[in-house]
Amino acid sequence: MSTRKDAFPALTAALAEATLSLQELTSAQQRKDRVAALYADHKPRQPATSPKRAAAVSPRALSPEEAAALEERRAAAAERARVAEVTRRIERVYKRYAPHKLDRMASQLEKHEGKEEKLLRALVAKYGPEPE
Repeated sequence: MSTRKDAFPALTAALAEATLSLQELTSAQQRKDRVAALYADHKPRQPATSPKRAAAVSPRALSPEEAAALEERRAAAAERARVAEVTRRIERVYKRYAPHKLDRMASQLEKHEGKEEKLLRALVAKYGPEPE
């Protein structure tokens, strides 16, 4: 059975592959979400590549197909980070103005999937400014 320790080298490699470095992210929560997304993408229950094996692989140029796949992964990771940030903002609005509706937040997010910013704007228009 894998442990979190087993996944560390693989996560490190995934972080190195991504263009967004943790230093570029502005808040601790964004860093946490980014690491969680990379951790989830990598499927840590699978055996990680050994550090010796990773060091033995020489760097090479990416083929156009590999570059496109890498760009897709980067875009997907950025989208997940964006959705996570908007979701936190929506949750703060609900906690401040309508805590009794927090249990319905998940269904609202499902209903507005892909339109999270629009939902946030509607909530701000209905309840007032976003809490800090």
